[in-house]
Amino acid sequence: MVLNELHTSPALHAYDTDGLLVMVSLQSPDNAVYRKIVELQETAIGRHGRVTVVAVIPRFDGPLRADRQTQEEAGARMRELASHILGNVTAVTVPGLKGTFLRMILTTVDLLNGTNSHIVASIPEAVRWLQHLPEQRPHLRDADGLARTIEVLVAKVQGVTH
Repeated sequence: MVLNELHTSPALHAYDTDGLLVMVSLQSPDNAVYRKIVELQETAIGRHGRVTVVAVIPRFDGPLRADRQTQEEAGARMRELASHILGNVTAVTVPGLKGTFLRMILTTVDLLNGTNSHIVASIPEAVRWLQHLPEQRPHLRDADGLARTIEVLVAKVQGVTH
């Protein structure tokens, strides 16, 4: 499966293919990153109609730098887009207690914003979840090697070779 680059910056990389948006967050999100995430979802929806979103957070340099107003605005817009998002899963692959704590925070933020996302600890777990969505596109549901493709992509944007 080929993932096409949509955006690249020091904080965020994004790729898509038919019905799938993959975002890799390399820094704690600030206001600009929150806005960019919403914009990328809007772009993917415009290109594909309905999308499944996979976000990967491989490292976290703490603390969350986005203000509450920006988080609430992004949450409101994501709720508006919800009918076009088949599923939204975030793989927090940060190791140890830091990763556990971040998954807990993101779950809380998700509940406060009223968005419907799923928080997991690994890319394979995220892919299994998205592949089992009831209305998932067949080419994504049956995509062998999708987890590995995303893992290689994440390593690449972090400057790690496999």
